Amino acid sequence: MEKFKEKRKVSPERARKLLAENGTHVSLEQAKLIVDLMYMFADIALRPYTSPKSPPI
Repeated sequence: MEKFKEKRKVSPERARKLLAENGTHVSLEQAKLIVDLMYMFADIALRPYTSPKSPPI
């Protein structure tokens, strides 16, 4: 999860604020875990398209 730290545009503070605006209140530590999970899902979803062996679309 550390490999995304320099590229992140969504901070735990921002995620916490966005969640609170929609009625979900979380701690800063929980928001950090949510952001980490979000970036892991994004990496998994995009991996087939960004790997060197991916076929052309």
